[in-house]
Amino acid sequence: MDLGVALFLLSVGLTTLSLLIGRILSSQRRLPPGPFSFPIFGALFSLQEPLHQHFAKISKKYGPIVFLKIGMVPFVVVTDKEMAAQILKAHDLEFSSRPDEEFFRIVSHDWNDLILAPIGDKWKTMRRICSTHLFNNSTLKASAGFRESEMKHAVKAIFQQSGTTIKLQEVLSNLMSNSLCLVLFSERGVEVVDVIQNIVSLCLNLNIGTLLPALDWLDLHGVYKKLNTELVPRLKLLLEDQIDKHRRRKDEAGDTFVPQDFTDVLISLEDKDKLPNISILALLSDMVMAGLETSLVTLEWTMAELINHPHVMSKAQEEIDSVVGTARTVQESDLPNLPYIEAIVKESLRLHPAAPLGVPHMNPKPVKLGGYTIPGGCKVLVNIWAIGRDPARWSDPEAFQPERFLGSSISPNGQNFDFLPFSSGRRVCVGYPLAMRSIPFFVASLLQAFNWSPANPGGIDMEECTRSITMKLNADLLVNASIRVDQNII
Repeated sequence: MDLGVALFLLSVGLTTLSLLIGRILSSQRRLPPGPFSFPIFGALFSLQEPLHQHFAKISKKYGPIVFLKIGMVPFVVVTDKEMAAQILKAHDLEFSSRPDEEFFRIVSHDWNDLILAPIGDKWKTMRRICSTHLFNNSTLKASAGFRESEMKHAVKAIFQQSGTTIKLQEVLSNLMSNSLCLVLFSERGVEVVDVIQNIVSLCLNLNIGTLLPALDWLDLHGVYKKLNTELVPRLKLLLEDQIDKHRRRKDEAGDTFVPQDFTDVLISLEDKDKLPNISILALLSDMVMAGLETSLVTLEWTMAELINHPHVMSKAQEEIDSVVGTARTVQESDLPNLPYIEAIVKESLRLHPAAPLGVPHMNPKPVKLGGYTIPGGCKVLVNIWAIGRDPARWSDPEAFQPERFLGSSISPNGQNFDFLPFSSGRRVCVGYPLAMRSIPFFVASLLQAFNWSPANPGGIDMEECTRSITMKLNADLLVNASIRVDQNII
């Protein structure tokens, strides 16, 4: 028999066998519906980017719970408020694990962090520390000066470029990076940020092992080698240096020591809250990895929407002028009196959640969900982007209308399952109180200081970048800015 014919028949046989086995297993376990999975490759070749839009599209055919395989890895994607509530609330504990992947193990410093580590006593301690010592009102209020001083740097940088086309993404990137470094380390331009951005960028590299776990140990693309021999050792060295520097400063100050930044707070913990160096290091790494890119992306989308909606910008500026005036700059303490600014940020988060599919959940054991059986070991994704644009929940869901949040009690804290930019349940982003201070403050400051317009007559291109972990703008944010306040207050 000709070899080509033999291979064709073998392929047909394997596909038929796969279909029969799939139907038998599906009838026994009642898997959620989803696209056909080929042997080995699953539904890989039918995927389209951006994935959150693709999953939203196929959910219209298969329903709010979709099961598919990408390579050999089983996924479940939910695109409905009720199913999200089932995963993040009713079955929160059952779905609170993270995928046990080598990439996650390495970047979590052997599961010593908060975002990726398994739920347990150590994780609960770190979660409590974040809530009670770092992201509480008093600590965030104490760090406001860092954000306000960095905002002044950004405003001066923009003023110096007025009259020219400004690449706003570069200005915003420096603003977010330096303000976060100040909050964490009391320093601007810390190299930790660059190293972590390089680590995150590796997620975009092809890694066959994540799709075919049996081959993962081969590290065919050298991802783990680069992490283990280059990036993570460099990151640890930089963070250990910061921790040691802060401990020396604390020892020198003695009884007069007052924490100035998050690292100071973490090294000052005592008794049951005291953390080993590796946990402090991993927690600081988490804050840069999770906080920088997501906040930056949200700020970019917010400014893009405002520039494309000048009537919204004018209304926001009127609010700022009436509350703050023109004799001083905006301060974080003004934010409670700027409800329209808050509504603008919420609307931007609804339309453009920085992590549209969140961080993957995983259920170690089978779970009954919506009348289906979710097999153990599934990667579970909540389509935050689709939920925020559900026409059954939001009127005119594609429109940028901040007014929908005025007088509304809807919060991004994870309690309302129509609106989940920071997820919910045990795995809710603990840093959302910082984000909901810094982003509205930066937006208000930028609107107070300048009038904004697109550099190109067609407006800001709102197309999404497809090759990105977070939901970035695809095009450069090219703008013009003209000063609208007395230069003496800048």
